[in-house]
Amino acid sequence: MVAITGGKEGSLAVEHMFQDCEPMTDKELIERAAAGDERAFTALIQAYRDIIWRICLAHIQDQHDAEDVFMAAITKVWANLHQFQGRSSFSTWVYRITSNCAIDHHRKFSKQREQSLDEAVFNDPLLQDRGSSTEARVEDLELANRALSLLSPASREAIILFEVAGLKVKEIAVHQGISVTACKQRLRRARLKMATVLDEIED
Repeated sequence: MVAITGGKEGSLAVEHMFQDCEPMTDKELIERAAAGDERAFTALIQAYRDIIWRICLAHIQDQHDAEDVFMAAITKVWANLHQFQGRSSFSTWVYRITSNCAIDHHRKFSKQREQSLDEAVFNDPLLQDRGSSTEARVEDLELANRALSLLSPASREAIILFEVAGLKVKEIAVHQGISVTACKQRLRRARLKMATVLDEIED
């Protein structure tokens, strides 16, 4: 499999590799990649690489560990691409695999770690309008990390899939094996708990 890395360098490498190629649809790329075309797979995953990376960072604070999970997720997508049947969108399928890889990482390495989120994609209203200075932005991330670390694994995953990956409530419910109503309640409780934690920290 062609090496794919998280962050800006990975993006530039893929763009350079395919800058002279005719654009193809995801369907075409999926078909070619499933048949073993590594270049097609690299081009396919490029569109989702940034959010895959952010999901990894949202679950795992340590960047080196996040890189390991990132590569594990990409490898698992590549290995299971032939099983993708299109019942959900390709992006949803990829983000669910990524989340599962991150959870597997936590299970394998049971050390307690704080969670981190990329502020650029964390759009929870609880963290809006808190100032525009660098210090304020750093503080927001630290507060979010602490609040997320206190959520249950299921609630934390639901928030990350909803806020970072942009999955719909129904898609998260299917992924977690619960009803849509239960998923909405899980997200609501998680938001309320985060709000309470943030208020206590700020006080």
